[in-house]
Amino acid sequence: MSSSFSTVFQRTTQLSEKERITQAALAFISEEDFTIGLDQGSTIALLAKKIMPLEKRQIFTSSLAAILQLVNGTHKLFCFGGEYSTADMAFRNSGNEIYPDIQFDLCFFGSSGVKNRKGFCTSSLIDAETKRRMLKKSTKKIVLLDHTKFEKTSLVQVAPWSEIDVVITSKGLSLDYERMISAYAKLLLV
Repeated sequence: MSSSFSTVFQRTTQLSEKERITQAALAFISEEDFTIGLDQGSTIALLAKKIMPLEKRQIFTSSLAAILQLVNGTHKLFCFGGEYSTADMAFRNSGNEIYPDIQFDLCFFGSSGVKNRKGFCTSSLIDAETKRRMLKKSTKKIVLLDHTKFEKTSLVQVAPWSEIDVVITSKGLSLDYERMISAYAKLLLV
C-alpha cells in the first residue's frame, strides 16, 4: 500500500462504519457485473480494496485512491483523467467525456453532506457533472455514505434519491431520512 494512500486512511473518520458499508456493497456485485464504475472518496477506496480479489472486471474511476487498491490485481483499469486534486486524491475532468460509449453494469457513488437535500451531493461542480455522466450510463446505481454525511451540508446535489437504486448507510439514521430515501430507493442500514 502506498504511503499517500495510507495517509488517506489515517485521516478517514468512521472507518468501522465504512468497512460495514463496503462489505454490504460488495454483496451487490454479481458475476454478471463486469463493467463497474467507482466514484471517489475514502468509502469508495475501501470498496475498491474489497473488489481487488474478485474475478477480472473492467473498472472505471477518477479516484487515485481506488486505483492504488486495484493496481496489483487482475482487473482492467480505466481512469477518467483530468486535473488531479490532492484533497480528494482524484482526477477532475470538466471537459468532454473520455469514454462516451461505455455502459456500466453498476456504479458505486460516494457523497459529501446531504443535510437538507433530497439526494446525494458533492462539494465540487466539476465532480457533480462527472457523477451525473456516470449515473446516466449505469444500469444499477448504489450510493455509499456514513451517518455523518446526514449532519453536513454540501455545495451541489448530484441527483435525487429517485435516480438511485440502493443507498447503503450506517444505522442510526433519522426517521425522516429513512422515510425520504425509502420512498425512492432500497435503503440498507448496516
